[in-house]
This record gives sequence, structure tokens and C-alpha cells, in this order.
Amino acid sequence: MSSLERVVRNPLFRYAFPFAVFMIITEGQRFASDTTVFWVYGVKVVATAAALWFCFRGRWRQEIRGCFDWRAVALGAGVLVAWIAASEVLAPTHEARFDPGVFSSLPAVLFAILIRAVGASLVVPVMEELVWRSCLMRYLIKKDFLSAPLGSYTHFSFWGTVAIFTLVHQAWEWPMAAAAGILYGGYLVKTKNLIGCMIAHTTTNLGLAIYVVATQHWYFW
Repeated sequence: MSSLERVVRNPLFRYAFPFAVFMIITEGQRFASDTTVFWVYGVKVVATAAALWFCFRGRWRQEIRGCFDWRAVALGAGVLVAWIAASEVLAPTHEARFDPGVFSSLPAVLFAILIRAVGASLVVPVMEELVWRSCLMRYLIKKDFLSAPLGSYTHFSFWGTVAIFTLVHQAWEWPMAAAAGILYGGYLVKTKNLIGCMIAHTTTNLGLAIYVVATQHWYFW
């Protein structure tokens, strides 16, 4: 067995590594220009997706459990409506972090929108639900977190996860992030359906992407 294989066999590494890749490249975005930031984001999406595949390929795929659930779609839609309504009031500035209008050609604009929407709607929900609801929520119960049933609940693990999930968002987003963390986490506790959590999160993020493009309120991104 190679040294790399031994590292990947460590459950904590598998769950944390894609998130670490995402966050490290996110820090790099701070130094990118208005146009370069989209290319950096594209690299981040591809790198994070590759890390997810690498860490959850083969026999480790079985750790991503659950099934499609319309209740998860409804939950994600509810979070979306609340997030948009609260953000329109709480956002301190309407200055866009990701404004595809910086590109002069239509293909570049469409690519910028596509890569941002794909990252937010497909890669981020999988990565975050794995690290927050599947890993951290159980790790705060026991270090050998895979031995704790998915959706296990203690006050400390549930509310600790909500708090950390909230804090990684911008300060003005904290009320919405806290509500989302409570609802996603509560869904997992009730259903034990991790894929359902990912579907709810995807519904929220995809709906927000559609709203952003339709209204051109790019500051949501």
C-alpha cells in the first residue's frame, strides 16, 4: 500500500481535504483581478471536484448515503426564499464580488456565469454536507466519527456544527446561514438522508444562481 493510499484511508483526511482545497484557493481569489477571479474560481471548482472524486471513489462512495427526497427540495426552496428576502435587507453593499459584466464578449460572460453556477450548485453542496453534516456533526460526538450513526444528535454536536457553519460565512449572512444550518442539520437528524441534505443545499444554491442571473443582483455571489 502506498503512503498516499494510507493517507486517504484516514476518514478525517477524506472529509477535510476537499474542503481545505476549496478554502485555500478561495483565499487566493482575494488577490485576483476582476476578470482573473472567474478563472481562479474555475480552477477551484475543478480542483475541489477532483478532490471529492479522489477521496470518495470506489469503496468509499458508500459513505455518501441516502436517496432523492421531494421534502429536501421543498426544504431547499424554503431556505432560498428566506435567504433572498433577508439578504436584500441585510446586505451592506450592492458591490458585486463576481460581476460577469467585466467581460466584453458574450461567450466569456456565459462561461463566467456557468462556472460560478456549477460550482455553487453542484460542487459546494456535496463538499459542505460531507464536511459539516456528515463529518463534524459526528466528530463532535466521537473522534471515530464513522462509528457514530449518520444524523446522530447531541446538543453540543448539533449546535456546535451550526455555529461553525455560520461563522464561515460573511458576518451579514450569519442570520441566514444559521437558519440554513439548523434546517439542513434538522433534516439529517430526522431522515438520516445525507443525499437529501445535498439535494436541499443544491436546491437553495441553484435557485439563488437563477435569481442572481435573472435580476443581475451579482452581489449575492
